[in-house]
This record gives sequence, C-alpha cells and structure tokens, in this order.
Amino acid sequence: MLGNERAGQAQFEEALRVSPDYAEAHYSLGLILEGSGRFEEALHRFSTAVRHAPSYVEARVRLARLLRRFGRPNEALAEYDRVLAGHPPVNGSPCPPPQDPTALDCIAIIRLCSI
Repeated sequence: MLGNERAGQAQFEEALRVSPDYAEAHYSLGLILEGSGRFEEALHRFSTAVRHAPSYVEARVRLARLLRRFGRPNEALAEYDRVLAGHPPVNGSPCPPPQDPTALDCIAIIRLCSI
C-alpha cells in the first residue's frame, strides 16, 4: 500500500470512529482495500456502505462486482436489481444512460441472465 493510501485509510478509519454510520467513509475504505487486493475486506466495506445508505449507487455497484468475483451471482444480480430499481427506464431501456457508470454493469446483468 502506498503512503497516500495509508494516510487516506487512517483518515477514513478515524472518521468511522467518530461516525460509524458514515457510508462514504466505508465506501472509500472499500476502494482502498479493493485496490490493495484485499477483496473480502472491501466487500464488507461496500456492504456496510449500502446498509447505511441504500441509495448509494456506486457502493452497490462495487458490491455487486465483488459478489460476482466471489462466485455469488444471485446476490450480485439482486444488487444490480436494486441499482436498476433506482433508475427509471431511458428510451424504453431499463438500463441507465451509457455515460452512467452503472451502464456497463447493466450489460453484465443481461449477459448473466442469458447464460
């Protein structure tokens, strides 16, 4: 882990000591952990972030990606469904617009469903 990541991790951990429900700190820690290859810990942080902030799309998408990585496709699909439920159809498509970072994950859902 790089020095900046360690410092960032320490700051987010301190923020969580003060405010354990701070979803953005859980998410940010998840990103650091995921980037360090600590995927199980990252999964826990993303899961905690969405528990505290159910509409936190970025955290939910990261959670779904890690669930897929761990071979838990049904749980991943459930998370993607929750993401899509928060996006009204655009031009008849249930997927968010292509510039939305969740659009690629919407494509993943379609591929998973067609297996």
